[in-house]
Amino acid sequence: MEGEKLSEMYDMHLAGALAFGDYKNPVNAGLMSRAFLYTKNFNGIIFSFPMEYSLALHGLINEGEQAVKLGLKGIAELAEDIIVIRDIYLAEYNETKIHFTNISSKTSIKNIKQAKKNNIQVSAQIAAHLLYLNDSVLNEFDTNYKVIPPLRNEETRKQFIKAILEGTIDCICSDHQPQDIESKKIEFDHAEFGMATMENTFSLARTATMKEVELTKLIDCSTTNP
Repeated sequence: MEGEKLSEMYDMHLAGALAFGDYKNPVNAGLMSRAFLYTKNFNGIIFSFPMEYSLALHGLINEGEQAVKLGLKGIAELAEDIIVIRDIYLAEYNETKIHFTNISSKTSIKNIKQAKKNNIQVSAQIAAHLLYLNDSVLNEFDTNYKVIPPLRNEETRKQFIKAILEGTIDCICSDHQPQDIESKKIEFDHAEFGMATMENTFSLARTATMKEVELTKLIDCSTTNP
């Protein structure tokens, strides 16, 4: 998980592993390309967490009006977009699969939609709390809402639901990342990213999409699609 070399993916494949990633750690383009080539031999899937941390350096919440209002450093959607387009190109070049975890950008959705039209083997997921919440809940500097990728604005949140309807986003996940109380009950700048969501993932997704998304489709996004 230092982004320097490949793990023993084939041995793990023989033991039953289906997909490989580095969770929320950055992976350089060269290593990612080699991972694509390696897993192609046994039809494995690479998971990519799309975040260029050098563009999100010290960012705490979504870059936008709310960040300016609160005086907090923002994380631009660009930090995600640049990795999504990079890994789409790498997957196309290597003629293999790519799955994006925790999509949170309008432009990412646009690029993934186009990639699917171009028959590139791409899929994507979104966290349920990104469907339900927007960055306005951060008014009170509540560290429970400090997550990565960050909660986006209301306009972008609505785009996530549209992307589920269109099939651009395939899966809904929990992104369950609980933290010790000592890591959350501190100043916002120093609090860890993450929230505990496992218990209410489906209820969040259902409440957020009830007016637009049929229950059967929501169930598919939570079960059979993954």
